[in-house]
Amino acid sequence: MVTMQLSLEHAEAVGALQDALAAATGVDELLGGVVLHAAAHVPDGVHVAVTVHRTDRDPRSAGSSPGASSCVEAELGSYDGPSVTSVAQGHRVVVVDVDAEAWWPAWRSAAVAAGFRTAAVVTRTVREECAVTFTVLSERQESWDADALVRTELYVQEVARALEVCLRWADGAELAADLRSTLAGRAVIDQAVGVIMAENRCSAEDARAVLESASVNRNVDPRDVAAALIESVTGVAPSVPAEFVARPAARPRASRRPRPRG
Repeated sequence: MVTMQLSLEHAEAVGALQDALAAATGVDELLGGVVLHAAAHVPDGVHVAVTVHRTDRDPRSAGSSPGASSCVEAELGSYDGPSVTSVAQGHRVVVVDVDAEAWWPAWRSAAVAAGFRTAAVVTRTVREECAVTFTVLSERQESWDADALVRTELYVQEVARALEVCLRWADGAELAADLRSTLAGRAVIDQAVGVIMAENRCSAEDARAVLESASVNRNVDPRDVAAALIESVTGVAPSVPAEFVARPAARPRASRRPRPRG
């Protein structure tokens, strides 16, 4: 019976996370959807926070309440706390008594100020150099029994899967934006090269050398030098060609799993 209940809860959580993923336009929106769903399924006096830890980016987080968010902010500000420790050690962290906690002073101060007495953190790897932590904070003295922790770990496992899909889409969108910026920059530089060639009656190679020299001497990006040159000659700033204007990016869809029928 317990196994059946866990399966039903797991299927419901998967469906909710897929809905959050479909509605999200980025990592922040997905995290917001995660905490909204989680907060609706925990008892009164229990708060949640979810944090994405990446070695190449600043961490991103969301909390179900101001108190939960303040704990995350204190932890990330000092880079010292239960979720940071959970990621570093690769396993859950349980704080049985916040008042007696001595390892993480900044986090402890924020947790005590918010009225939390106990906490538990579960971590899951999303992909290489990226992990997600799920923190549960209680205003009561919780025992954090094995059954509750198993449910939390199953939920965080699905959060990690949804995040992996979201990050893949976000990385693709970022790459596309970088490519558009590069192509647009080249277009502006090519226009400036044409202006220099016309004014100096020189080759394209010589014109590029002039542009690069001006960039180095002024310590200004070549694209900015080129844009200033074009504006000084034409009286208007260079425009980005229409083919470089961003189009809405298609996001990958998570596979739908059947939801339990009530």
